[in-house]
Amino acid sequence: MKIPGSLDKVAVFRLFFDLHADLTLANPDALVPKIRWGLNEIAQEKAKIAVFPELSYHSALESEFISVAKSVGGIIFAGSFVDTARHHRGVVFLPDGQKILVGKSSLTPLELGAGLIPIEEQPTSLYPFHSERAFRCLICKDFLHKGRALSGVDDLHLVAVPAYSDECREMFMTAHQLATIDNIIVLFSNADPTAPSGIFIAAHRATIDGLTQSGHRTATDHDGMIVKLDAEGVILAELNISFPALFTNQLSTASGVPTVGGVRTVMLPRQPK
Repeated sequence: MKIPGSLDKVAVFRLFFDLHADLTLANPDALVPKIRWGLNEIAQEKAKIAVFPELSYHSALESEFISVAKSVGGIIFAGSFVDTARHHRGVVFLPDGQKILVGKSSLTPLELGAGLIPIEEQPTSLYPFHSERAFRCLICKDFLHKGRALSGVDDLHLVAVPAYSDECREMFMTAHQLATIDNIIVLFSNADPTAPSGIFIAAHRATIDGLTQSGHRTATDHDGMIVKLDAEGVILAELNISFPALFTNQLSTASGVPTVGGVRTVMLPRQPK
């Protein structure tokens, strides 16, 4: 049997920035060049899917997000922000430039202490390319509380997780299980300096071993985490999103289109422009 589908490039970012006590950006001027660098990477690489960290969204860059999403024909999970009603909202830009807001309902003690209000408003699934590829966005703790319930959702192919968390062990276990048992791709973009960003997808044993040998992951990582990034920058990889890893462990990587290819990381320049 040959694996059908084609490889689409994805970009998963890891960026550091400071927040005020109310969880708004402490220094937007320092973050803007990093986001613009990221958008340039998406455009240059023609990435079809990109994920930025939680609380990294800056509304001043909205037109630039829309322009890049339309130019590459891709979907950008642009991070999240705290709105004027004290709701925590994720921002997603679709290939036609449409902007979708995603609510966060599972708030941390820090968020509750800052006066944030849970909100359930979010689309069940997004269909940015065609009807058989359903995507979801769960912001950090929402993935911790709701991720396991995604097991068995038939049409779900990918979950984007914008995060700002140093407590990732349980989230990584959930992502590993979704990838290796349910064939759901998880793209985890983290802003916390103590925990990595990563891509979770079921892959052939030889692919996992090769990525370990090349330093993209360690032998102690969950098999579902095929690559991680500990520094500021971006993970770039080509993933078979239209056919995410069914039967992969039983097949040779030479059998049709593989599930993973072209994995590499690009470090953030010291002075991004």
